[in-house]
Amino acid sequence: MSVDILTNGGVGYRVRVQPGDFLEGEQAKLFTSFKVREDSQELYGFKDKGTRDFFERLLSVSGVGPKTAMVMLSTNSVEKISSMIEEGDYKALSKTPGIGEKSAKKIIVELQGKLDLTPSGGKDPILSELSDALKALGYNSREVGQMIEKAEVMYKEDSTVTIEKLIQAVLN
Repeated sequence: MSVDILTNGGVGYRVRVQPGDFLEGEQAKLFTSFKVREDSQELYGFKDKGTRDFFERLLSVSGVGPKTAMVMLSTNSVEKISSMIEEGDYKALSKTPGIGEKSAKKIIVELQGKLDLTPSGGKDPILSELSDALKALGYNSREVGQMIEKAEVMYKEDSTVTIEKLIQAVLN
C-alpha cells in the first residue's frame, strides 16, 4: 500500500506503508527508510522508529528485500517476529507469505542473538540509555532485557535515580 505525502514546502512523495497504519487526511509523524536500487528509488514509511529500525535489520539478511520485509511486518508484530527468531522457530516464521523454510532458517541464523528485545528500554530515555550502555558492555539482548526489567522496578520506586546507580544495581 502506498500513501502520497505532501510536505509543508510543497514537495510530494509516494511512500510505501503497511496497510492500516495511516488514514487518509491524517496528519502523522512518519519514520522513513529510503532504498536505492539500479532501477528504482523507493521510500518506506513506518509509524514508529522501532518498526523502521527492525525493517532495516531484516533487510540486512541477504535474500530479504523490502517487499518481503513489509509482508513480514504486516503479518506479525515486531515482538512476535523477534520472538520467533530468538527461539529459532523457523516453522512459524515460514508461515509468512513469501518466506519458505530455507529463508526462515537463514533469517534466524543471521539475526538470532542480534535483536533488541528490550521494549521497555525504548520508552524512557534513562532506560534506553541503560540499554545502550549494557549492550556496549557486551551483554546480549536477553541479558539486557532481564537487567532492564530489574532497573525498571528500581526506577519506578525512585525516578530521580541516576544512570550510574542503575548500572551498578543491575550489575550486582
